[in-house]
Amino acid sequence: MPDFCAAYGCSNQRTETSKDNAVTFHRFPKEGARRQAWVQALKREGFVPKPRTLICSCHFVPDDFDRTGQTDHQYCLDPVTTKKKLKEYQDQIEKLRRELRNAKDRERRQRKTVRCLLQELKEKNMLTEELQQKLDFYSDLPVELFKKDKAFSPKQKEFALTLHLHGPKAYSYLRDTLKIPLPHPRTLRKWLQTVDASPGLNICLLDMLQKRKLEDPDRFGQVCMMVDGMSIKRQMQYEAHTRTMRGLVDLGMGLDETAVAKEALVFMVVGLKGHWKLPIAFYFVSTVSPDPQKILLLNALEALHDRGIKVVCVTMDGHISNIAMCNMLGCQLKLDGHPLKTSFTHPSSGEDVHLIMDPCHMLKLARNMLKNYGSIISPSGTVKWQHIVDLNDVQEREGLHAANKITRRHVDFEGQKMKVSVAAQTLSRSVALALTALKDAGYQQFTASSATVEFIQVIDRLFDLMNSRNPRAGGFKSPLGSRNWEEMLGFMAEARSYLASLKMIDGTPLHRSRRYLSVMGFIINISSFTTMIPALLETQQYVCTYRFSQDHLELFFNSVRASGGWNNNPSVVGFTNYFRHVMVRCGINPGETGNVQAQDGTACLSAIAISSAVPADDDDDDDENDNFILPSPYDPTAGLVLDHTYLPNRFGALTENAIVYIAGFVVKCVQKKQKCEVCCSSLVSSALPSTLGDNYHLLALRNNGGLLIPSAGTVKVVRCAEQCIRRVCNVSSAACQCSEALLQRVVKAEIGSEDIFNLGNHIEETQDGIDNHHYNLISHILAAFYKLRQHHIAKLHTIQLQSKSLRRKLCKVVLFQGY
Repeated sequence: MPDFCAAYGCSNQRTETSKDNAVTFHRFPKEGARRQAWVQALKREGFVPKPRTLICSCHFVPDDFDRTGQTDHQYCLDPVTTKKKLKEYQDQIEKLRRELRNAKDRERRQRKTVRCLLQELKEKNMLTEELQQKLDFYSDLPVELFKKDKAFSPKQKEFALTLHLHGPKAYSYLRDTLKIPLPHPRTLRKWLQTVDASPGLNICLLDMLQKRKLEDPDRFGQVCMMVDGMSIKRQMQYEAHTRTMRGLVDLGMGLDETAVAKEALVFMVVGLKGHWKLPIAFYFVSTVSPDPQKILLLNALEALHDRGIKVVCVTMDGHISNIAMCNMLGCQLKLDGHPLKTSFTHPSSGEDVHLIMDPCHMLKLARNMLKNYGSIISPSGTVKWQHIVDLNDVQEREGLHAANKITRRHVDFEGQKMKVSVAAQTLSRSVALALTALKDAGYQQFTASSATVEFIQVIDRLFDLMNSRNPRAGGFKSPLGSRNWEEMLGFMAEARSYLASLKMIDGTPLHRSRRYLSVMGFIINISSFTTMIPALLETQQYVCTYRFSQDHLELFFNSVRASGGWNNNPSVVGFTNYFRHVMVRCGINPGETGNVQAQDGTACLSAIAISSAVPADDDDDDDENDNFILPSPYDPTAGLVLDHTYLPNRFGALTENAIVYIAGFVVKCVQKKQKCEVCCSSLVSSALPSTLGDNYHLLALRNNGGLLIPSAGTVKVVRCAEQCIRRVCNVSSAACQCSEALLQRVVKAEIGSEDIFNLGNHIEETQDGIDNHHYNLISHILAAFYKLRQHHIAKLHTIQLQSKSLRRKLCKVVLFQGY
């Protein structure tokens, strides 16, 4: 649309084709006085300019234009407005300069060491005191080494894994906000994977499951994941074949942990179709904390998603750490005015992963709550635990049972509080019918038992509905399908309303009490079932809810305990061995007795075709074919600077005598591996112990003619090794940082080329010094002594850990202490 000049009689118009003409057009100024002057200059009566009104250059004289180059319209400038805008621009420039300066300061700090990063995280309250102590060990790491063009060292990997597992928010802040080049969480997940039976995500089992899924997508495509911990023995053990001290916390990748492991945290998946289950990961922890558990759970979900396996739901018990983890994932598990949210978003697919509280644990919590509170208020009256006690008293007095299994052990169940069968028999339909029968028979103590009967019936039916396993069962034990879904959905809605209406004696809603999970656990499951079951019924005819039960994982724990024979409390090493047996299908089965018994034919899958079991160490010193493994010269060791001044060159009399005695046993071990006769003879002395000094006194007392007398050179090597171990760590502590490679390096550097074995020219007989018998003897002695000493350190620390153990007094209760 063309614009015409507003001057009277002017035919100039502004169009797209007239932009290059000599005539230019100018708009009316916005300022009031100048705008009015332009209107008066036009001399048009009643003229009011519009926003698009123009005046062509033909109606201006040359003096009207500003030729200084500042602007086309000098008369349009407002000094006040221009100065104000200039000030705003200057302030913006200054702000950008400050931000740039701060960014450069942050970059300068980043170029230094990890210590600066830890200090900043501490100032922002992103590190706990415990995590601060863990990360102080890596404070000297240069941050520049984390650049992507450089390979990560073991120490860098340990720092990244420790921070990510124990402080994910701090890790995200460093990586995303400060742009520290830390590894991506997906990279950390790969580092946590393992190809054998050591702690971490087991890549062998995951790859085997992926292969099964490709063969049969319908059977292996959808799973339920279960998470639970099993108590283990606090014990330190030295594994000779891996040259590691076992018994400490291990979250994969061999992180430098100093806490002693108390639990084995296991992740298991159960197929929604077919009878199969598979433990995919385990970790050794001291206490189950929400932050690390959340990271480990997300890692497991991502690993399964990468292999095309969909996790529909996650089953767990009501432990406080599980509830805290669910809240961190975005769930809302309380009826406190906010909508109940019983699912969280999958980190990879974005789909909802539903939360299931194990019905067996919820049943026990409901039973425990009723006994602890004694009485609760329901819409129909008062629910009393005393009614169950009275039922048992009447049956004991009468000598007959009213078609139920209530006995004294159901009333006083503290010694068997973990047995699901005891809780299920207490809150069962048969007990409800017995109470009704005694009420109808005129027993005064059961006159007001209707509310108790209603409570038992609701809990019993909910438990049956959430524990169905027989496709041909009827009633509330039948599987959920299209033919009964509407009926079950109506019952669940009524049950949810009933549970939400329960109150304590003082009027406090039960779902807000200290034992809120006794009812909220069932409400959470009802909410998850309402959303999850219809989606599953689109791809299958019915759903057996027993697939969501944690019994599958509890039976795995039962198998682990049963494999220990008389010892049902395995150590870290024992649990690892049992897990390896599961991988190769070595036939460990759950026992006949225990807290949980098998309800169907669900069995563990086998990874026998891809087993990567590590052969166990042979401790038989009489095996002449046993290969003596020397440490690799390329084994990475910590750059520790040892101080030789604060420890004496000689120990006390007891220690000196013990060193000589141990040296004799070391000689016996080395001679079985050493083929050179000259070297073997150099390790022993022909003199009698009594003539060699006070340090041989213990050996003389113990010797009945069969002990070897170590030479002075052998004793010197063993004494130097003992000094090295004591410099690096406290021998009574499990946190021993002295590796075998470090011991070899330090002792050889201290002894040097001194001919302590009196080999003489025998050393020069080797070709070019490649097979130096002097250093080979030292290597063999140190290897044998290190193995022996590590076993002893582990034994001492185990004695300290178990000094106040309740194991001798209690058995099963110890496994669940603090539940």
